[in-house]
Amino acid sequence: MAFPLCVLFNGLYYRRKYNLGNMKVVLVSMLGLNLTYVGLLLSVSILRNAVVHGMNWVRVIGFVPLLWLPLAWASKTKVKKLLDFLTPSLGINNMIIHTGCIFAGCCCGFPIERYPSWLQWMAIYNNQMKAYLFPTQLCESFTCGLLALVIVLWARKKHYRTDGLAFPLYLALFGATRFIWEFFRDNPKIAGPLSEFSFWCIAWVVEGIVWIILAKIYRKRHPVQPDPIEPPDLEDEGEPQVLRPTEGQA
Repeated sequence: MAFPLCVLFNGLYYRRKYNLGNMKVVLVSMLGLNLTYVGLLLSVSILRNAVVHGMNWVRVIGFVPLLWLPLAWASKTKVKKLLDFLTPSLGINNMIIHTGCIFAGCCCGFPIERYPSWLQWMAIYNNQMKAYLFPTQLCESFTCGLLALVIVLWARKKHYRTDGLAFPLYLALFGATRFIWEFFRDNPKIAGPLSEFSFWCIAWVVEGIVWIILAKIYRKRHPVQPDPIEPPDLEDEGEPQVLRPTEGQA
């Protein structure tokens, strides 16, 4: 469900903002997301000694641009444009996937008794643990959807000028919000209240902030003219219209 929703969002709305044709949008969206998750599976499998069970998106999100570089080359799309175009899809995709965690029984919160009484109405029964747990999955799902909206509104504010900063901004925000939600997750702690994922989150916040700072420094030292508005890709847009002279011009 997540992949088709991202393709619909990119095809019906976002492609017009970045002047991409229908077929290019479908290919870039599907291949981009598939490359992301193939890379996720392989990376987590290596990190966990070929054991895929227990894989987590937070471990590899900072490496996603490396997976998109071949796609930018193959689709003849600028890397900056690809980063700005595909980044909201990460939030949409994670928003949908986190809801599935409830049915899978993973990514749980602590037993609801550990939380204040005003939060206990949110409890969801977990069949595996035979207990009512805090719905961390739904909270993270809402957060990822909100981050996707923030990126779209931010792009709109700068009139969809491509600068490649959508991804590092999303990365820093994702790391910061996930770091907070990690305190509500029932994950093994390795340093006080911090789990392994807490340190991954810190790393992604640092990467996102450093990326943005370095990009702004580079742009200040090497000023360039803004990218010209590209003509729309007429692929799959129907037959071109032929302008006919009026009577006064004939």
